[in-house]
Amino acid sequence: MEEDREKWEHLASSSYCWCCCCCCIDTDINIDINIDIIIDIRREREFEQTGKIENSQTLNFFKDDGTYDLLSWIREFKKIVKNTDDKFILVCAHAHRTQSLGDYLVKELEYTNAYHLEGGIANWINLEKECLKY
Repeated sequence: MEEDREKWEHLASSSYCWCCCCCCIDTDINIDINIDIIIDIRREREFEQTGKIENSQTLNFFKDDGTYDLLSWIREFKKIVKNTDDKFILVCAHAHRTQSLGDYLVKELEYTNAYHLEGGIANWINLEKECLKY
């Protein structure tokens, strides 16, 4: 069963979550595998440095001073992800912030199809995937 879970997480080919956490989507897979919602949670200056993934929506989680307002962020997030069963991918610099935030969305708010981009935008760029200028 563990092998099946690892294969599923790697391929991101099923909407069933084997565990109660945000699942990782491999950057080697085309990002348009039936997931229309891509949310980049990085800060403005990070977008300016690297650009962003085409069709991704920007929804800053942390402010420049490192603080955040979870309730305000959730309100804006729910305008983009309208149902708890909608598939979405969270993107940050290296997938650390998105893993934590995704786990929160799954465990506390019961989102069932939460993904985060493996290695974040840094890995995306390292694999020479396209980023649009911000």
